[in-house]
Parts: sequence; structure tokens; C-alpha cells
Amino acid sequence: MMISTTRSKPIISNRSINRFVICLMIVSLATGSFSCSPSTDTLPYERGHIITPYNPDYSIAIVKTTDIKRTSYIEFYDTDLALVNVIRYPYAQLINEIQQNTVSGGRLWLIPQGLQGFQNDKKAISLDIGTGAINEFRIDQVSINCIVAGDYYAYASSNLNFSGYISRVDIESGGVQYLQREGYFPRDMILANDVLYVLWLPFGQDVDDDAYIISYDANLNVINEINLSSKGVMAPMRFTQVSSNGLFFFESHRPAQTRSSEEPVEVFSYSIDDDSVSPFLTSDRNSISGTIVHKDMLFVFSSLSRTDSYGDIDIYSTKTGELLASKSVNYRPTNGVVVDDCLYVISGRWDGVLAKYAISDGMLVELGRVDLYMNGSPASPNQYYPSVIFSNTINR
Repeated sequence: MMISTTRSKPIISNRSINRFVICLMIVSLATGSFSCSPSTDTLPYERGHIITPYNPDYSIAIVKTTDIKRTSYIEFYDTDLALVNVIRYPYAQLINEIQQNTVSGGRLWLIPQGLQGFQNDKKAISLDIGTGAINEFRIDQVSINCIVAGDYYAYASSNLNFSGYISRVDIESGGVQYLQREGYFPRDMILANDVLYVLWLPFGQDVDDDAYIISYDANLNVINEINLSSKGVMAPMRFTQVSSNGLFFFESHRPAQTRSSEEPVEVFSYSIDDDSVSPFLTSDRNSISGTIVHKDMLFVFSSLSRTDSYGDIDIYSTKTGELLASKSVNYRPTNGVVVDDCLYVISGRWDGVLAKYAISDGMLVELGRVDLYMNGSPASPNQYYPSVIFSNTINR
């Protein structure tokens, strides 16, 4: 394991839309961070809507992006799924592969990976969910996939040449400290109580015998290390947020090409109180496409296969493992957020669905749905896809 540090001065904030291009030129010549306001011109939006000035009166928002040009959009919806406004940002493939915990301290953290085949934009951004303004942070790594943030530091994961990297970004100064782990890549991360939990998988096909969860302090010193094979975990994936009873969850199943259609998917829990890993439930779903936690509820999104146009939403108690509610849907759910006892769900790019459900008395009742398609068919070259969903924590 190697740790290195770089440091640079952030560029002075500039909120003038007329000088937005100048900001981009300056940041290309420097490392560190800068801030600018979003583009709010009145060019026609692909769905026929007009790009509007930022309106903070929204409930949830969807990041829509593409990897073929440096343009992404964020759509903001109210509680009735009416479109409040649309903001355009100058980034290609604006993502965060973290299922949850993308909003911290009123800021949404995202990775602009860059154009298809390159993924070399070497930066992360934070977006003020109250104003729409962005801060950009230089990270000297390619293929960045995930980012989580606390009050003082953000942590980004990447890999290159059979080594994985964690980049710790000082939010105030823009300085970056790097941790390298050879032979492994960071599959997922979660930040809880200022402790960073990283899922490390070895490069190659067989990850059953050599996957780890390693926890780090704020200075990237190792706190604890668990070999997951000793716990019966196979090919672990995706961390949830921490539940109200101190657990986060992850899936365990062989890759689809090596498992049978009857092989169940297991979900394991990790206790942040005693660093223990335990089996939590076995799902009869063949493919879990996403998991999230809200308070003491675990939401499991699944489908029979990646190409099926239908799936299921199951809700479990994080305390007992009891199935609280289940609903079959005619699309493939992948991610969601809970706001005021309502579940908002997005599908993958092949379905283009945003749906809202009331959670009540052991039932999920659909309250509304929006078609997220913009142009063409799902396989169209100009097709944008939903990459991230987040809620307005400022107005809650």
C-alpha cells in the first residue's frame, strides 16, 4: 500500500454565467477546485422543455447523461412528478456508482468520467442542491467511478494498470492524498461516522477467495480488514447506506455468466458497531439490480435478467429480515430515494422510468410515473440515460 500527496490552490470562485467559459479555460490549466454557476440559456431541451434558471422548490432530481458529448442535464421534479426545471452542465458521462450517500452537507457529489473510450477527465464535482452552483476538484486519476464525502474530505475510487486507488480530496483546499493497492480495485465505498469502508476485489474473474472490506480513518490508515471468503461471501457488490440499527448491506452472488438461473442471491450485513459480517437474507430473485436503505427498511430492486423489461421491489426490515412489502413492476428498477414516506424509483436506460410509490400498511401503491426517454430508441447514439437520483434535503 502506498500513500502520496499533492497540493494545489483552488481557483477563485466565479458565479457569473457570462464568464463560465473563462472558468473552464482556467481550470484546465490548474489543479485544485473552482466554482461556477450552471448554464441557464434558453436553448431547446431535447424533450421539448426549455432550460430554466435554477428553482430550489423541488422534491427529487434525476441526472441524465451520455458518453458521446460533453453535455449532461439534471431534471428537477416536484412531489407530483411535475418537471420544475432543467439545468444543463458541460460534462460527459456524469455518474456516481455509489447507490446512496451521494448528497452530503447539502452538496451532491458526482464524477464526470469523460467521453466514451477515454474516461480521463480526472475530476470530481459537487453541486449545491440549494443553488445549482458547482465546485470542481482536480483528481489526477483516470477511470474514476465512485465518490463519497463528509464534512472535510471527499473520497474517490479509481483503478489503472492492475492497481486500485483511493483519492482523498480536501474539500476546502483542493489538496489530494492518494492511496494505492496493487492487484485490487475498489468496487464500492461507504462513509459512516468518519470511517471509510472500501470493498476491494482482485483483478480477474475469480473473486470468491480474495475479496476484502477494509476500513480507514480520515488519514487513510487501516482500522480493520475482513476477508469476505471466510464469511461465505461470493462476488460481493454494492454497499447501501447505514440503517438506523447500524448495518449496511451488500449482495453476494456469482457473475451472471457463471451461475445458474435457479441460484439465489444472498444479501449480507456489515455492522459498523463491531465490524462483523453476517448473512441477512436469501432472495429468490435471480438478479438484484440495486439496494438502498431508509431508516430501518432495506429496499431490494431486482429482475430475472438484465434484459427483462420487468422486475420487483421488495422491502425488508433491517432489524428482523421480515418481508414488509413486495410489488412487481413492468420495468427494471435500479435505484431510488425515499422522501416523506414515498419511494421514488428510476429504471435502467432500457426502460426510462421514474415512478413514485406510497409506502403504507405493507403495500406499495403507485402514485405516478414519468417517461424519461428523450430521443430515439434506447440504443440510439444520442440517447441520454438516468445515472443518479437524489432528493432535496434542503427543503425537508
